[in-house]
Amino acid sequence: MSGLLCYVTWASRSSAALDCSRFSMKLLTLLILIDLLAVPHSAIGPRQSRSSMLAAEQAWPSFFASFRRAVRARDRNRLRSMLAPDLLFSLGHHRSDHLDEAFEYWDADNGRGWKAFNRILNQGAVPQAAWWNNGAKPGRPSRVAPAAANRRVNIDHQRIGWYAIFEFREDGHWYCEIFQECCD
Repeated sequence: MSGLLCYVTWASRSSAALDCSRFSMKLLTLLILIDLLAVPHSAIGPRQSRSSMLAAEQAWPSFFASFRRAVRARDRNRLRSMLAPDLLFSLGHHRSDHLDEAFEYWDADNGRGWKAFNRILNQGAVPQAAWWNNGAKPGRPSRVAPAAANRRVNIDHQRIGWYAIFEFREDGHWYCEIFQECCD
């Protein structure tokens, strides 16, 4: 296309002939620069390696089945190794390393939290949607239960009572990092 000419009409109505390949290269460089500056680096997030994604997919079915059994049995000892130490467990509580507080919270009101946990786990879990991370793909393999919680409209319109988020971490294990009532 170097033989073609690009014409640019200026405000003074004079025409200037530019070499199209030179003009296109400048435009391409400018667009790349704008793209790099417009996308915040934090939104890009760390890349998931193929091996990490494969390990996560292979580990998920057994983890989820084991997790469901532990919740059903209210096996606190087993759950301690499956819940993130900084589990977010209610909107009124902040992340902490005190899982006993989470168990007490789930015990309240005749085991209301445990019943909700069982209910949402029975509905299954799906890969986490990008909207949970401001449109960026999750930095680590992540899943959400129930599947309906993965649709933002359901969260925004408070159609979900409780939800859980699971994450595959660097140590090669899945953890439940959030289980809480939705949505204020």
